[in-house]
Amino acid sequence: MSLNQTYAMDQRNASRHGKVFGSIDFEVKENISKDVFTTNRSKTVTGTLHLGGREFDLTLSEIRRIAETCKAAESVISKKYKMFL
Repeated sequence: MSLNQTYAMDQRNASRHGKVFGSIDFEVKENISKDVFTTNRSKTVTGTLHLGGREFDLTLSEIRRIAETCKAAESVISKKYKMFL
């Protein structure tokens, strides 16, 4: 299951948001058994991140870490530019 469904996105319009914007997607791994997920959640690959033509198989812990890092980056960038306004 693709979250952003980038295959249906008009890449010309997406490119106005940045070079890799139109390629950002996450494909959820559909065949994870309940037992594996509950007993070994931090080491189980839960899906594939698509970014700039590359693919990364990620665990739930890695997904959380990426989300935290992106949120922190967004916050730092906003604060940095508010100081200069």
